[in-house]
Amino acid sequence: MPFPTWNTHDLHRYSRALSGVNPTLLWWQAGMKTWETMFAAPQVIAQRTARMAAAGPFPGARDRREFTNMGTEKIIAFSQAWMGAAREIFVWQQEMANVASRQCWELMRAFNPLLAGRGAYTVPAALMSGMVAASKRSTFMLPRVAHSALGPIHARATSNARRLNGRRS
Repeated sequence: MPFPTWNTHDLHRYSRALSGVNPTLLWWQAGMKTWETMFAAPQVIAQRTARMAAAGPFPGARDRREFTNMGTEKIIAFSQAWMGAAREIFVWQQEMANVASRQCWELMRAFNPLLAGRGAYTVPAALMSGMVAASKRSTFMLPRVAHSALGPIHARATSNARRLNGRRS
């Protein structure tokens, strides 16, 4: 057998490790979560609509709990999505402020007359060091925001689809 068999835990761990290296993989993972959510949501809607129709005007206690959870879980999932996206944007803003302040200090060191004869600090080197770091961090920012925003919604939709369809995997 030329390829090893991987269990789900190993695949998740491997994809998490690679997602810190390759922004394309982060976009691919976000796309897969979107695709899974797009297939899970109609299943949940169909199951719950059939359940509402079967319950009629006087649903039982189990149906009332399910119908109450429908609205609550959406509010929680979308709140978590907003908080996750805001957290990623906030972290990125902090990193960009850190890069900008580092560049400012490097420029002040480059123009320092006491260090002028040493030749260690030049203006282009001071500017480029910050720009490379900023571009690398910016490359990962959007897929991380998408990942953080999709995570809670994907988790709710797919777990509801499994639960309502009676599957456990």
